[in-house]
Order: sequence, then structure tokens, then C-alpha cells
Amino acid sequence: MATPSYAMTPEELARLCTPPNILSLSCPASAPPPGQMPLNRNGYTLMHILIGVVAGNGVLVFIPLMIRLYTRIRLIKAFALEDALIILAMVCLLGFDIGLLTAAPWALARHFWDTSIADLYIILHHQYACQIMWTVHIWASKFAVVLQVKQLFNRHGVRHEVVYWGSWITLAFLTAYSIAVLFVAVFPCMPIRRVWDRSVPGTCMTPAAPGSVGAIGNRCPETRRLVLPQYLL
Repeated sequence: MATPSYAMTPEELARLCTPPNILSLSCPASAPPPGQMPLNRNGYTLMHILIGVVAGNGVLVFIPLMIRLYTRIRLIKAFALEDALIILAMVCLLGFDIGLLTAAPWALARHFWDTSIADLYIILHHQYACQIMWTVHIWASKFAVVLQVKQLFNRHGVRHEVVYWGSWITLAFLTAYSIAVLFVAVFPCMPIRRVWDRSVPGTCMTPAAPGSVGAIGNRCPETRRLVLPQYLL
């Protein structure tokens, strides 16, 4: 059984954790700066900031969602597809937040040199699940907003052709693009286990590639969503 990382002595660290022959999963995930002891359980952490961001974001999202659902269901009685998609987006966001916070016991938000390799494997496992939920969250929320724009400017028997067809083109692009991003999120490595355990033989995408593609692709629906209503002004 591996010695807990925080209980390892400097001699054990030198014997077991000297690259390239790292012999224990209790070793730090990266080398510390000169003169600093690794695996410091009392080392600097951003966890308090992470908790604050997650809590604040949850309040900012949950309250408007409840107001909208109450208005749609109880007052105007017009629950539609975009409302269901917003609920899906909220559920995925909640799952994303839970995935982040439940990784806290394994040194999440600490320096890599204060995180053991074993802990990093667990954090990467959580990160894998979170990125899948985040992809679904982004698709559902953006799809719902474009649907809402389409409904707002095409009602009472009046159809604005540019907004109508522009909305459908945006929805089609958004769905196709999100399917591609979801595929990348689910299969960043082959076999999948290599995502959180790099000792497994296999191949992985360049880490920056999915993020770059996602950032570029996300700008297109945002631009169209901004431009479409301007046609009517």
C-alpha cells in the first residue's frame, strides 16, 4: 500500500520520486521550485476563491431561472422547448459544480507540486466528467437563447424572413458544432482511461487543440445571435 503523500519524509521523496524513475503514486505531480518542499498540505490553495465563484454563479443563475419558470408555468402558461433546454442547462451546470467541489479532498486548486500523482488521477477523472457536462450545458443554453430570439421576432402571424432563417441556420450550426465538441470531450484519448491515467498505453489529442476549436466555434453563434435582432432595428 502506498504511503500517504503528506506522510512521506524527504528521504523517501528523494528515493521514490526522482525523475525519470518515479516509483510511487504518492510522489508530487511536478517538481517544486528550488528550495520549496513539495506535498505541503498547508500550502497555498485557491479553493476559497473557487467556492466563492461557484456559489455566486449558482445564485446568479438559479434566481432568474426560478423567476422565468414561475412566469412561464404559472402566469402565462406557455412552457416551451426553450424552457426545457434551460432546465437541462441548469442541471448540467449543477453537475459541473458538484464535480469540481467533490474533487476538493484530492488537493484541487493547489500547486501541482503540492498534489500527488494519485490525487491528480482522481482530479482528472472529475475533470473528464465536468467537461462533458459543460459541453451539454453550453449547447442547451445557447440553443434556448436562439430559440427565444426566433420566437420573439416571429409571432402573431408575422414572420421576419431574415431573422427566421438566420435563427434556423444558427441552430443547425450550433447543434452540429456541439456534437463535434461533445465527441472531442468524450474521446480526448484512446483508450478513454488514458485521460486520467497516463500510464495506460495510447494516444491523446494536443491539450490546447479542443480549447482553441471550442473558443473559435463559440464566437459564431454569439455573433449571429447579436446581429440577427439588429436587422429589425
